[in-house]
Amino acid sequence: VFTYATAYGVSAVTAATITSGFWATFTIGRLLGIPIATRVRPDIILGVDLAICIVGGLILLAGAGHVVSIWAGALLVGLGVASLFATMLTYAETRMTISGAITAWFFIGVSAGSMLVPWIIGQLFERFGPIMVPLTLVVLSFVSALIFLFIRRTNTPDTA
Repeated sequence: VFTYATAYGVSAVTAATITSGFWATFTIGRLLGIPIATRVRPDIILGVDLAICIVGGLILLAGAGHVVSIWAGALLVGLGVASLFATMLTYAETRMTISGAITAWFFIGVSAGSMLVPWIIGQLFERFGPIMVPLTLVVLSFVSALIFLFIRRTNTPDTA
């Protein structure tokens, strides 16, 4: 968030504040996720989280560099991404039997993604500019939503 904002000429102080805002909404999303998860099905939460990420990314794309859009996009993305991993694990439990080995594969995938995606964004950022940050976010969120919808429609739950 900081690098994206400063690449568009936002002051370092404002960029740091926006980054703090991202982490604040991330924390709020995590805290809200607990009581929400007790009342709302995980597939609904995942759909809403992905939609929030897509909308936040689209705001960043549409506002390309305007401080207000950076604020709004960063806050929404922080909120949307906050409960994705925990909810994905919960949703997986409703679709299949989760063993230690399967959980390990989830963590391997998340760990690989948390290393590769920032590296890829950094490479694209250097080559094509800061617009690649929200573009990559929107594309990955949209692809994730399509995969989620495919799984939701085709997979029969083992338990539920």
